[in-house]
Amino acid sequence: MNDASWWMILLAGLLAALLVITAVAVPLRRLRQSHALWGEFFASLSVPISMLLGSALWLTVLTLFPAAFGNWQPHGHYRDIWFLFWVVFLLFNLSEGVGRLYYTQIRKETQPGRSLLWLLGRIAVVTASVMVVLQFAMDLNASQLLTSTALVATVLGIALREVLSNFLAGISINLTGTAQPAQWIAIGDKEGEIIHRNWRETRIRSTGGHIYIIPNSMIAHHLVNNMTWDSPLRRHQLDFPIDFSVTPAIVCAALRAAALSVPEVDRTHKLPDAMVASCREQCMFYRVRFWSRTFHDRSRIEGLVQERVWYHLQRQGIQMGGVVNVQGSGLPALSMLRPPKAHSAPDPYALLQQSGFVARYLMDAQGQLLLPETALQHFADQLTHRLFGPGEQVLTLGEQHSIGFIHVRGELIGRTALAALRVDAGRFQVTSGDWVGEITLFSGLPRNATVTVGKGDAELLEVPATAFHFLLSCHEEIVRIFQHRLAQRSKQLIEELAEVAVPH
Repeated sequence: MNDASWWMILLAGLLAALLVITAVAVPLRRLRQSHALWGEFFASLSVPISMLLGSALWLTVLTLFPAAFGNWQPHGHYRDIWFLFWVVFLLFNLSEGVGRLYYTQIRKETQPGRSLLWLLGRIAVVTASVMVVLQFAMDLNASQLLTSTALVATVLGIALREVLSNFLAGISINLTGTAQPAQWIAIGDKEGEIIHRNWRETRIRSTGGHIYIIPNSMIAHHLVNNMTWDSPLRRHQLDFPIDFSVTPAIVCAALRAAALSVPEVDRTHKLPDAMVASCREQCMFYRVRFWSRTFHDRSRIEGLVQERVWYHLQRQGIQMGGVVNVQGSGLPALSMLRPPKAHSAPDPYALLQQSGFVARYLMDAQGQLLLPETALQHFADQLTHRLFGPGEQVLTLGEQHSIGFIHVRGELIGRTALAALRVDAGRFQVTSGDWVGEITLFSGLPRNATVTVGKGDAELLEVPATAFHFLLSCHEEIVRIFQHRLAQRSKQLIEELAEVAVPH
């Protein structure tokens, strides 16, 4: 038998032995899919241990019966190489299994970039094992191979320095967890959600839907603002110029109330706060700070807060100052405060007439006014014009307050507690000239509905308790009309409650 045939038979025998040992170790390797504490650890050791035991058993058979195998006795060098390879493989799997147990059981976490690091570790161990086998088992000089390999690696490193830079940066990002998929990050002037990441690049999608492909080396060398790690909570800050004549306590209360009226503002971590930021020659600057869980959507949230601030200040009769730029020939640009324009408040008497409230509640069946004009004017003088913005809550279910409203203009949508039980129940729309929150004024009970402004502005007349009681004292027919209206609403509420309680 020539050498070529012998090598072919030897290789076929080694492959057959590997297949047999692997098949025997399959039940042990299935432990990797189990949830047992040591399952994955023993599964990683099953193949090298099985191969070493099988090789030792086969070598024992060859040693006990030398005459039966004749020339098939293995050469000493090949036997040492075989056992040395599987011993190194066993030690590597042993260290890898200990590392898995340390991270998953002791530290209770998944090591970032574990698969790639283990792959690189395997390559390093296999390369070192080959060098050891060549140097000590086969008596070959491995230094020449190392020299040529180092030369090739140097050339490749110079040619692929950008690729290697991104690759190593990707390893660093995985190890540190700087940027993970589904997180919102900002790098320079680019901001968006990470939708994909590999070892070369990171892809983010902006709020406008644009996809930016950023090399990992850029992430590693630039300042990264991660908006969702390790908590999505982020603080916002807005400044407003207000005239010196307004009391700071009133302004701060209005700013806090405006921020709280926006649903996207978080209330669980910290409530919004307001303070005097600075005093200037023309005005005082106030600062409101609030938190949200969607900082990447800050433009819309901050816009809503600024919109609500305007409405709250308007209802308090507070005007914000505007900043204008003044430029002259040869002069630098200057900023000065433009004094707010004085706006005349709408006449409540005229608004009562226009809204239809007078015709609905203060006239008899013949269209005659039930109270003198002087009494109506006195009632109107006690009312205050209020302007609410889109989405603002006029009334809140369960709150206790001694004021009501008369709807003048805009869309008002009401929701009772029944709306939480069924989608099509507990909803109503307030028409122009109708009462809003009058049941609390009449009975003293908490609000039985939440009333929210729909699309666009809504104008209302605020009715204090004194004005409400004065109106009811003017004529008995006004009380009867009002009680009839309350009875209709109570009947509608009871009917809806019965429909919700008895399913169809």
